[in-house]
This record gives sequence, structure tokens and C-alpha cells, in this order.
Amino acid sequence: MRLSARLMRQSFLLLPAAICFGNVVFAQSTSPDSLRTAMRGIVITAIGDHPVEGAVVTLVEASLSVTTDKAGAYQFAGVVPGTYTVRVRKMGYSPLDARITISANATLEADLELEQALAQPLPEVSVRASPVRSDLTGGLADRMRFNANGIFLVGAQLDSARGTPLYELLLRRVRGVNIVSYVQTNQHLLATGRGLTSLTQVPKADPRDRKSPSACYSQIWLDGVRIYAPGENQVVPDLGAFDVGALQAIEFYSGPSSTPAQFGGSGAACGTLLIWTRTR
Repeated sequence: MRLSARLMRQSFLLLPAAICFGNVVFAQSTSPDSLRTAMRGIVITAIGDHPVEGAVVTLVEASLSVTTDKAGAYQFAGVVPGTYTVRVRKMGYSPLDARITISANATLEADLELEQALAQPLPEVSVRASPVRSDLTGGLADRMRFNANGIFLVGAQLDSARGTPLYELLLRRVRGVNIVSYVQTNQHLLATGRGLTSLTQVPKADPRDRKSPSACYSQIWLDGVRIYAPGENQVVPDLGAFDVGALQAIEFYSGPSSTPAQFGGSGAACGTLLIWTRTR
């Protein structure tokens, strides 16, 4: 898989140096009024340079995630200087991982390219006992066996819902979920009515948009990486961007007491959604 990032527009920025990492090229910009360390850029397609909306960009070691807007733009502000793994995930595209270094009092400008994933035909599967595949990561089989408080959607339940947006499946199969419509962006967000008293401030769907809806949004994990948690100044992921046919398993826990310890913490106040994509 080709990992690539191109330099952003340079008309407004002084770019004194370029940092190369494998096939990834970044630009480090510094200005006298740069008061905080940051990283920003756009996610684009490898062919055609089209912006990719709804891609999840994560600084893994910092546990920070943002979702790209219609222009494919993302931004991390107030980042602690250091070296990070930047991870980009979007259904229908090959995953991208790269190592980057963010210097103090500087803004790292990086455009990230995603290659469209090739569709692979799936073999027919005859399920005789448990529908859980042994290669699922994160100990799902054990959680299904011992955690009666979780709701699990796997195997035939997902295969029969191919082409269905994730939020529609959750509404049909999971009791207690609340799908919040973000009208301005036509997005569908996962929330519950639990945990409101434990939050000092009910978060907005998009902290940058004061008109976006507020709710007790559930934390979301994608393939073992938390991409959203309430109270962390993040944009809530759009569940309409997830095609159920591309998923291997879904887990939902209604609150902190039912959420497994490795996925818990303060972010579980409004419930926890775990999404596992199909292995390739």
C-alpha cells in the first residue's frame, strides 16, 4: 500500500523545511505568531485529488481523532510536540498509517492521500455453531460469551443488512440508542439518554458550530482505536458513512458499568460503540 502526503498550499505560509518519511512528505511551517503546536491538512484521493469527507484522522499516541469536513480538511490544535503515528480510516479506502514529528510552536501541514480499496468477493460461509470468526481482534468471542450486558451484531445479522447505513441497523436492533440528525450536514450521530448528570457540559456535535445539536453522544471505537469520546472537543462521527456490509462485528454497551474495562473510562458515560471491519 502506498503511503503518501503532499505539501499544502504555500501562498500564505513560509515553509522553511520539508520532512520526508518513506513515501510521506510533510511540510513544517513556523511563524512569529504561532502560539500553539498544531497539525492540519486535507485528505484527498490518490487519483484525481478529490477531497474525502468523513475520513477519521487519528494521532494514535495522543488519543486524538477528528473527522474531515466536506472539503476533506482536518486540524489538530494544541498538540504536545513529539513523534506520532497518524492514522486515516475511511470505508471504501485502503487504510493509511505514517509516522510524523510535530515541533514545538509550529504547524505541521500535511495532505494525506487515500487509495480506493479494491472490492474483493467474499466466499460463502455456512454457519453451524457460533457465528464469530476466530480471527476477530480485541477478544470479541470472550465478550460475547461472558458479557450479558453487551449487544452484539455479527455474521448473518450483518450479511443480511448489506447496503444499510449503520445508524439504521442500530435503530432496528439496539434498544436505547438515540440517532441525532445533524440537519446542516445531513449526518446521523449516535447518542443515549444515559450519563447526562456525569458530564459537566453536554457536547455539541461539532464544537466549531454553535448551532450543531447537543446530546449525550456515545464514544466510538474503530478496530480498537477510539475515534470519538464526549468531552474531548471532537466532531462526532457520522454513522451514515459506515456501510454495514464492510463490517465484521458491532458491539454496543449502554453505559460505563457494562462497557469492558479496556474500552471504558470517562468516555463511556453515554455508552460505547465498538466497530470491527472485515479482515482482508
